[in-house]
Amino acid sequence: MSETGKIPYNHTHGYLKERPRLLTILCIKHFILTLIGFAGVLSPQVKHAGMFYPSALGIVISIQFISLIGIWHLKRWGVHLFTYSVIVYAMLQIVLERTGLLGYDIFWAVFLLITCLVYYRRMDSNL
Repeated sequence: MSETGKIPYNHTHGYLKERPRLLTILCIKHFILTLIGFAGVLSPQVKHAGMFYPSALGIVISIQFISLIGIWHLKRWGVHLFTYSVIVYAMLQIVLERTGLLGYDIFWAVFLLITCLVYYRRMDSNL
């Protein structure tokens, strides 16, 4: 936010010039959770869940990390990719009946998506 309290907006190109503070905090939180998720893919509990589960979980977490980079740079494709990855992650957890932390994960993901939707119109639609 600027010193005047308004979010800087580029009137020429029609998108935000600076990332809102709330979005920055949520992106950093999700970056940390994603890195923890990468480490969790290698855990013995994940390996015992099934043959395809570690690779599928690794792919979903990788896609979430890429989408967070898009959100960090205020790109709409980041929001789209994050939405799809959260849906796939939730479906994967439900199919494998691993719903222990699903509510916590989904809560924060939905909170980030709602925050992104607030700024969505002012995000850049280009790559």
